[in-house]
Amino acid sequence: MKQGIQPNAHTFTTIVHCSTKSKDFNLATLFIKRLKHVKLSAACHNAILNLYAHQAASRLAVLQFGKLIDDGLTPTDASYNCVINAFKRGNDVSGAEQWLKRMQRDGHKPSHGSLGGLLQNLKSNQCEMQSDDDDDF
Repeated sequence: MKQGIQPNAHTFTTIVHCSTKSKDFNLATLFIKRLKHVKLSAACHNAILNLYAHQAASRLAVLQFGKLIDDGLTPTDASYNCVINAFKRGNDVSGAEQWLKRMQRDGHKPSHGSLGGLLQNLKSNQCEMQSDDDDDF
């Protein structure tokens, strides 16, 4: 856009969030690529983390979590929950458990979905997927 209102981090956050809700992961990914020139807020990082959680993309979630910290922002409970859910949805109980321990060590509280699902997985030794309609933040 050369004239008029310029998109900002909130604009991109909304698009990424709505794209994730509608399961249009390609559109969300396209907008994430455009975010390289925008200063990201914690909410924007969390929207991206939520996308990666829905895709079970734990490696990308961990990288995005690192970017959040590198940007000088403080991770929220939602940030950790998204990373945990990315591991959980990818059937990596060990990875989810490690992030749960890190979350608690860092003084954050897991969501019911993250903790409850992980405990269920550990009890049954089998991963159960959280509903794709649920947001992680």
